[in-house]
Amino acid sequence: MNQIIEYAQYQTDIKKRLNELTWSRGKPCVIISAIAFPIALFLIVMGHISWDKEGLIMGYSALALAVVFLALYIALFLSLKKLMYADFLKCVKDGRIEYALERTGNTFKLIRRADEYVFRFDKSDIQKMDARKTIIVLYLKDKRIVTLPTREDIIELLNAPLGE
Repeated sequence: MNQIIEYAQYQTDIKKRLNELTWSRGKPCVIISAIAFPIALFLIVMGHISWDKEGLIMGYSALALAVVFLALYIALFLSLKKLMYADFLKCVKDGRIEYALERTGNTFKLIRRADEYVFRFDKSDIQKMDARKTIIVLYLKDKRIVTLPTREDIIELLNAPLGE
């Protein structure tokens, strides 16, 4: 049985999708940075107050760690922004791109209507599914990422039992 869901992505939604995809992929960087920064401040202040050389070394090391992981998050954001805008501008018609998501048995087929590009993946290829506020992020076993809008019909289609 074939199930087809039609949807469109608009230019105004790119920023929301970009922020949520960056957060989904870069959450560990932000968490590490958020933990390391207060520790760094504490160690630096206490090291200066008590003239503790080891405390200062650990404090500046923790500060460097926080800055590096924050820079990684920003680099991830900028690279995803470049990719998403380039992909969108390549296929845009009237400020939107139309897609169709089709399921046949265990296989999903994502069709971009502008150029009839077809992307296929199997349900067993999905390693992780992260449902965010406006997008669903599918992490595939071969390291590819698929983003879909968060809609009830798409979630039901993705979570339907195998072979249905």
